[in-house]
Amino acid sequence: KAECIEGRSFGCEMRHGRPTVWVRNCRGNFRCAGHNRAVPCGFPPGQASYECHCDGSRRRAAPRLACPEARPSLNRSFASAADLGEWEGYLSFVYGLDTIQFPLHLSALHFFYRDRLPGRVLQSLQIIEAGSPCPIKSGDL
Repeated sequence: KAECIEGRSFGCEMRHGRPTVWVRNCRGNFRCAGHNRAVPCGFPPGQASYECHCDGSRRRAAPRLACPEARPSLNRSFASAADLGEWEGYLSFVYGLDTIQFPLHLSALHFFYRDRLPGRVLQSLQIIEAGSPCPIKSGDL
């Protein structure tokens, strides 16, 4: 369960003429202005986003987004630091080159800073966000 952050992963607004809580990749109990009871939203787990009406009427899940085609994006290996090329700056920033043991297989890494990835690498990836209902396979990001 991810932390709910107002304006980013949850919010309250009028939708379809009704006060509504929306959540994206989080869940919890929310209070709507003018309503005395908490509104559970994000349940049952499994959808990426939900809309929950503050009047307690039946919740409906927002439509699922299509999952990207699986592409093995990170199945690259490096025999030494000299082979890193465009990855050198990223790996140096995140890990420090002196801490990396070679050979290095990118598929062994499980977390990446999107804003630090090399430009050409980022353009070639199909990014799957944490909490997404899309399946993640080895080599996906």
